[in-house]
Amino acid sequence: IHERHDTLFGGKLPAPTAQTLRALQNHVLDKKCNLGIATDGDADRIGVIDDMGNFLHPNDILVLLYYYLVKYKGWHGPAVRNICTTHLLDRVAESFGEKCYEVPVGFKHISAKMFATDAIIGGESSGSAGAHQRKRRYLCFGAFGGDDRGDGDEAFTDHGADPQGIWRHGLRGAGLPL
Repeated sequence: IHERHDTLFGGKLPAPTAQTLRALQNHVLDKKCNLGIATDGDADRIGVIDDMGNFLHPNDILVLLYYYLVKYKGWHGPAVRNICTTHLLDRVAESFGEKCYEVPVGFKHISAKMFATDAIIGGESSGSAGAHQRKRRYLCFGAFGGDDRGDGDEAFTDHGADPQGIWRHGLRGAGLPL
C-alpha cells in the first residue's frame, strides 16, 4: 500500500493513525491478513491494524509489548513512558513486580532513562517505542504474531495477545484496576 514515492503523502498526514490507515484496514479485511503494520515516513511511529480491522492505539501497543516481553519471553526489568502515555503501563509493570518510570515528552528522555535503568521497553503515546535486552535495541514485532507461540497460521486475535484478549484474560485476571 502506498509503495510509490510521494512527498505529499497523498494529501494526508503521514502519521499512522486510525484515520490515515483506512486503506490498510480495508486491505487486512479484504485479504484476510493476520495483521497490518504501518510506519510514518521516517519509521519512528507505528500503527497496527489487527485481523478484525481494529486500529490499535500506540498506548495499547506499548502495554501489549511490555506484557508480552515479560510474560511470554521471560524478560525482566522496568518500563519507561512519558507523561502523556497511559498509566496502565505502570500497573502492568507493578503486577510483575517491576517499576515504570515517567519522563518528560521526547524520545531522548525515554532512551536515556531506558539506558540508566536497564529498562526493557520505553515509549510514547505518539507511537514511538523501543525495547532492548542487554543494551541492544530491538523492534518488537514478535508480539504481533511472528514468534514461536504458534504454528504461524493463527490470526493476531487468536493468540490472545490483542488488547481486549490481554485485558480480558491476562490483565483483568491479574486483578489490575483498569
